[in-house]
Amino acid sequence: MQQDTYIQRARMFGARGKYLPLFALTIPGQLYTDWHRCFVFHRLALSAIQRNLGSPVWLTDNRIAAVAASSIDRSTVDMNRGEMAFHLFDFDNRYDAIATSHNSVVQKLEKLAATFGNAIFPGYLKEFMVRTSPNPEQAIAIHASSSISGYSSADTDKSRIERRCGFMGTNQLEKSRYPNAVHHIKVFSNDEGKGRLFYKFEGSIQFVKNTRP
Repeated sequence: MQQDTYIQRARMFGARGKYLPLFALTIPGQLYTDWHRCFVFHRLALSAIQRNLGSPVWLTDNRIAAVAASSIDRSTVDMNRGEMAFHLFDFDNRYDAIATSHNSVVQKLEKLAATFGNAIFPGYLKEFMVRTSPNPEQAIAIHASSSISGYSSADTDKSRIERRCGFMGTNQLEKSRYPNAVHHIKVFSNDEGKGRLFYKFEGSIQFVKNTRP
């Protein structure tokens, strides 16, 4: 299912006038589920655009594509399965104070958003996690921060806190502590006093972002 195509087809749900009570649409349950997820993905991307956050992140998975594969110029598009990173910021104890507090998960997310802003923790990501979590306390894990000072310099840009294979591995996800979590948030910091927030989805969702300014 391609978002661009199916959003156009959704016009069949338009105004029905006086005969609306007589109208019924019969479709398979799987198609309805896909269609709903398609619109959730699309709305989250639009939220990024409306908030002037630069190049939007389009969400796709194994059943829903943003556009046809032939329309994607892979030389200028980054396709990253399951892990997102946001802007560098001056690292201090604010993140860990929120992450380790006794507030509810939703309260922690609200506090992170208010403290760090859209560039570091985008509002559309917060909305996505909450909307797709029937039980946020179990489905969302907010991990304490970690330093990357011990990481090998061969595969890690410590100054920019970037790593080709990503940072959110098995140890960082703490599956024994968060066995049912599908959304993971964690900040990694370097020795230069900088931090970067990472988001990991434990599933099939893929993030597509334009790398050309």
